[in-house]
Amino acid sequence: MWAGADEAQIETLIELVQNLEPPYGIVWVLTVPRGGSKEGRYATMPEFSLDEVSVFLRAYCDSFECDGRHAIWVGDTDGRFVVYDQHNWLHCYGPVDRHEQALRRLGFTEGTPELTVPHSHLFHDEFDEAERIMTAAFEWHLSELQPGDDE
Repeated sequence: MWAGADEAQIETLIELVQNLEPPYGIVWVLTVPRGGSKEGRYATMPEFSLDEVSVFLRAYCDSFECDGRHAIWVGDTDGRFVVYDQHNWLHCYGPVDRHEQALRRLGFTEGTPELTVPHSHLFHDEFDEAERIMTAAFEWHLSELQPGDDE
């Protein structure tokens, strides 16, 4: 299931994460490094509470919402997760009925989000420092990008 969000994407992501079971893990998919970091999937162990995930997401909200260099995933130990990607889309894997209820509560309506073609991603110098700080935020396990990560 997926949803297109024009605003408040990180707050919507946090709302959807509440449908998963803690502890949570984070995967930060950095496809276009500009702050001196390496491209790849930066993953944590599933050890975070909702409050800890929320603090991290809100601290870098502007970077996630306004810059196309990355996507962010939050998941639980049962393999369910929510993804906010570089197209401002939210992908929900897990309890679909609970995700649907949450999205309706937030004012989303049923439909098919469309990606404008052609389109572009913006990469802002002002978020290069946030990228550097995020790489030091946790003890990340870095792995290679997978096919589709940069689409």
